[in-house]
Amino acid sequence: MAAVRKTVRFYQTIHVDSAERQSPVQGGYWTDLIAALEIWTPTERESSISGVTYFGLPKRPIRPALPHVQVGRVRDLTEQLDRYNVYSGSLQPLDFADPNDRVAEPTYIVPFGTSNLVAIMSPGRVATRSETLARWITGVTDLVPRGETIEFRPVVDLAIVEKLLGSSGAVMLDVQIDRSAEIPATGGGDIGDAIRSAKAQSDEELNLEMRWSLGRATGSSSVRDALQNAALWIANTGWTNKAKVTILSDDGNGGWSRDIHSLFDDRVAKAVEFTVPDGQRASEETLLYAIAEAIREFQRP
Repeated sequence: MAAVRKTVRFYQTIHVDSAERQSPVQGGYWTDLIAALEIWTPTERESSISGVTYFGLPKRPIRPALPHVQVGRVRDLTEQLDRYNVYSGSLQPLDFADPNDRVAEPTYIVPFGTSNLVAIMSPGRVATRSETLARWITGVTDLVPRGETIEFRPVVDLAIVEKLLGSSGAVMLDVQIDRSAEIPATGGGDIGDAIRSAKAQSDEELNLEMRWSLGRATGSSSVRDALQNAALWIANTGWTNKAKVTILSDDGNGGWSRDIHSLFDDRVAKAVEFTVPDGQRASEETLLYAIAEAIREFQRP
């Protein structure tokens, strides 16, 4: 038996209208979406994102009773996929009896409670980004012609956010900008503008890393506030998975203390573990029970 560890992350489902107004989706949003997906054709459940096809499949399991959506990336045959035999070592083209069959990589989106919260987990080694999942929803629900979008906003540790807000500002901000990052068109102040500009002028194959630092100096309050506000913008919009901020706080003795926080690690996430027989895949029931346990931990006071 092999032990498998995965991470379940939690997000708010946000609707952004044509005037850039943001609001949580209403309580029945996910119930309605799952019901709609059940009657849509396979083509209506597909959306192309950056040239890659993604599909959605509604599910209503009984054990555990967690209605959810599985969004999968469809692997194109032009990727030259092969099948490898671990016993003989042979390598052969991955052919299918049905020419319409494809390899798919699913990610589970499980809404819960009566709010806009969802738990997201990918069984694969490389998870589909939450931004991509939100773009799939935006595409299949025909929001683009209306200038509207759906976004997933990471649930962050409120204690960390409160500490950021209660600090005397930040003295360092280190941000990694993935080449596929979808940076919000607004927000972040001058630092947000600098990030957008750097991304726009960079080669599309490159990842970037940008760092603003006052070194050992404390700087002016306006500079510290700018760094702090940019850090909060990153924490709340979640367009990157790697960002660190150093905040400055009064140590109570007339001096300053510095604390480094990883904004990514400070998001609310639960590690889950389950066992799978060697050489076999986990059942869907096993995966959903793991997600259900993560949700219970999330809701636990």
